[in-house]
Amino acid sequence: MIFQMIHPFLLAQRHTTVLKGFVKKELYGRYAGSYAGVFWIVLEPLANIAVFHFIFSDVFRVRFDAAVSGTESFTLYFLCGYFPWLIFSDAVVRSASSVVGNAGLVTKVIFPVELLPLSSVLTPFLTHGAGFFLYLLYLVAKGSAGPSWLYLPLIVATHFVLCCGMAFLLSALVVFVRDILQSLGILMMVWFYASPVLYPLSFVPEPIRSWLWANPMTYALTCFRDVLLNGSFHWTIFALFAMKATVLYALGSWFFTRSKRAFADVL
Repeated sequence: MIFQMIHPFLLAQRHTTVLKGFVKKELYGRYAGSYAGVFWIVLEPLANIAVFHFIFSDVFRVRFDAAVSGTESFTLYFLCGYFPWLIFSDAVVRSASSVVGNAGLVTKVIFPVELLPLSSVLTPFLTHGAGFFLYLLYLVAKGSAGPSWLYLPLIVATHFVLCCGMAFLLSALVVFVRDILQSLGILMMVWFYASPVLYPLSFVPEPIRSWLWANPMTYALTCFRDVLLNGSFHWTIFALFAMKATVLYALGSWFFTRSKRAFADVL
């Protein structure tokens, strides 16, 4: 089981050139034909930050209790959860079709198929990660950086493991059940509102709040906000987040490894 879990990363290390090729294909494919090209990686999040700041700070003037949310600014609170959610959502949606979308490659060329969902996860970490980095720079400019930020790489790495788990699981399932692709938009919409991206957990009634803790993204967003906005790090919440991410990754990598032999026959 442990070997199955680390096997995709060993393959990625062994076939770095191929993995880079898939990532470049996704990046340039996204911005092909545009004048700004890959500069949209920076321009898009800058536009998002400016628009959200204008709407929530200048128009609606939404304010939070800093003792509850870590900041009075709804924009800062929202963006702290929005960028990690964007990474997760984009990774899930892109990876779901990563195998079926490359059916010709999978059936005709011998290569590590695990690289397809991995590249679909790495791409959002690069694109939306640029926006998240700009958000961090804004926090630094406001003087919000602190010692708790040292835990940020640990949280990002766990978030990556969670995304990989979903990517392996969905990319393999879609090969056999194509209806998943059609229902994925609805699933991600429900998942978005079931995650505390727009609201603090304290706003949710207690009976419903216990259900939200079953969502691994609740732990992810709580960890990000604790470290970046509250200046704290709760090992218990992080440990539960890491456990859920590891279990999901173990399930996803196991199912992908067991089912990949049948991909060529089904595709």
